[in-house]
Amino acid sequence: MSADATSSPDPTVDDPYEWPSEKSRALREVIATAPELARLREVLGLTDALAKVGNVERERAYAAAEARGYRGWETLVFAEGFARGRLEVRDTFAHKVLLRAGMSRFGIPDGRAQVLMGTFLDDESIARVLARLSEATSWNDLLTLPDA
Repeated sequence: MSADATSSPDPTVDDPYEWPSEKSRALREVIATAPELARLREVLGLTDALAKVGNVERERAYAAAEARGYRGWETLVFAEGFARGRLEVRDTFAHKVLLRAGMSRFGIPDGRAQVLMGTFLDDESIARVLARLSEATSWNDLLTLPDA
């Protein structure tokens, strides 16, 4: 059955000439973020970086991949690398800021404090720790966050 120029396109079917299609975007999002697909990501050589960076950064990563001409699987692989880079920059920045600010108030962190600093991976936790800096009395007090 062929479609003529007067029939409207079926929105449930992907246009093979349009990339990325809505269905391919949805599949990419599920592969990148679904907790139940963590093992699949591991097998594919991906990490949870795309899930950890959040929606805004993830969309920025996909847009950067598409702008460079990547299609299909290449888009997900590029976006993964982009997200890993963002996480590394964020974590390094947060760690350095936290370390310098904390050292000026509490001195050199002990081993426990250094381990705790490495556990703050999401933006919200990092922001909560930095907000507590002025009122905390020790490294332990600063890095032991009360439940939100």
